[in-house]
Amino acid sequence: MVAGVSRIASGAVDADYAITYTAGTLTVTAAPLTITADSKSKVYGAALPALTVTYTGLVNADTPATFATAPNIAPAIATPATAASHAGSYPITASGAVDADYAITYIYRRNTEGDCRAFDHHRRQQDENLRRRLARTDSQL
Repeated sequence: MVAGVSRIASGAVDADYAITYTAGTLTVTAAPLTITADSKSKVYGAALPALTVTYTGLVNADTPATFATAPNIAPAIATPATAASHAGSYPITASGAVDADYAITYIYRRNTEGDCRAFDHHRRQQDENLRRRLARTDSQL
């Protein structure tokens, strides 16, 4: 079948029958698409990294850029973390994407995946300094 050309059954001939044709329907359903918020990390006090997502299930040569073309809508990506957020885990979420050709599911993960991790560099440095002092004290015994 050539794209954009429909085929209709016709041309059957038999003198013993009165032939009629009834059109059928081809239903095209939306393809499943998963949008996953990518994990990111940052050091306490640093600017937030660019928040991104990964698309799984794009078909027909579609790319993430497909969502930037009207009437489609790209997903909104958000986190409650800011540059001033204290060390800890913060969720990164994606939502609101629209494309009639896809049945969209979002993946949100807590802890190590799907979170923006702010690391307290100063605390890690203090821990390392303490380990060094304890190592010197042990060697002096």
